Amino acid sequence: MKTFRLLFLSIMMVLVIAQFTQAQSQWGDVLKGAQKALGVGGGLSDSKIVDGLKEALQIGTGNAVQTVSKVGGYYNNPKIKIPLPGSVQKVEKLVRAAGYGSQMDAFEVSMNQAAEKAAPEAKGIFWDSIKQMSITDARKILDGPENGRRFTSKRRLQDA
Repeated sequence: MKTFRLLFLSIMMVLVIAQFTQAQSQWGDVLKGAQKALGVGGGLSDSKIVDGLKEALQIGTGNAVQTVSKVGGYYNNPKIKIPLPGSVQKVEKLVRAAGYGSQMDAFEVSMNQAAEKAAPEAKGIFWDSIKQMSITDARKILDGPENGRRFTSKRRLQDA
């Protein structure tokens, strides 16, 4: 059961990151706005830059979680919908042919509903990581490639 919880939490984190990717243009706008507002490179202290970026990340995380935690937040969004596991997909046609299609559909819906319910817990994990973000982490995010700005501290994800 503990292995399942860890696997599910890992999947949740990946899906929340996928939600960030989906809203990447919005993230870019948020980060550009944060850079302008904070005057990155314009003499603000590192702590002000980190504080501003943390706030932007917390808002973005909150918005992403709010979107995916709604009824149908995963299932109705083809970009982040959780499909049947690969091993189940291999036998799906046979199972449906045997008359168990509605059970397959219910299983897929239930996985997506579970992710909707787990999203608020993932938000707490991300917020904890954001709170621990260092000046180096913030610089990597702000100085990273235009389309690759994500909080990617492996250490923080492993600690969660």
